[in-house]
Amino acid sequence: MGDISEMRGLIVVGCFLFMASFLIAGIYSDLGYSAESKRQMNIPEYFEGLDLGSYTVTYNNSVPQDGIENDKTWNLGGYNWIIAGRLSTDVLRVGINRYWWIFWVGTQWLYFKNTEGIDRGAQLTRAILDADFDVTEGQVKYKVFYPTDPKVGCDIYFGFNVSLYDWPSEAWENGTAQNSDLKFLQGIGLEQIATTYNAWNIIGQILFFQMPETHWIVKAILAAPIWIAMAYTAFILVLRAVGAIFGGGA
Repeated sequence: MGDISEMRGLIVVGCFLFMASFLIAGIYSDLGYSAESKRQMNIPEYFEGLDLGSYTVTYNNSVPQDGIENDKTWNLGGYNWIIAGRLSTDVLRVGINRYWWIFWVGTQWLYFKNTEGIDRGAQLTRAILDADFDVTEGQVKYKVFYPTDPKVGCDIYFGFNVSLYDWPSEAWENGTAQNSDLKFLQGIGLEQIATTYNAWNIIGQILFFQMPETHWIVKAILAAPIWIAMAYTAFILVLRAVGAIFGGGA
């Protein structure tokens, strides 16, 4: 056991992962968005009247009608967002998926506050959407927040084709299970963007080829040598363990 030359691979891998996660975790997450990309907004016509200049990043999609498999997830502003619609139980929720490394550990469901300052709780219903619908603007707007962490939040707009439907509930009830005719737009300001990356998430993204907005060749260049070194080191350690237990030349 005196020769530990095979351990050099493990040492290199460990040092690389530690230094990479340490350096990336200290980067302000908003640096991932260029000045040009912030203004390249593809906004549906339902939201053309919005003043989007105050938002650093935006995202838009359709509200799902029902089914866990139809929940929408996306990454924006350093958070992993989710929107879950359940027409069967009349519930619409927006939250943040939390991860430890690559493992999902739960969802933090956020609260809604309408333009009049009324707290709607963590669940919207068809009746609430209709009650908060601004006929003049043709949309519904909410301030989405988490009570114990005011930095976590965003603005959510719900819109639809007002020439086809009179109320948000009608748009939500039409379309498909995955993409109803009720649309949403999320806007996040600079003060609401996560300021650092999570080190465990970074390591998981490197090892499992999940680095966002990175070409697959670059992902392979980063991950493949690490996996090879770890596999070789594990093989040598197994041989040494077998040799120590049963005797031999290990």
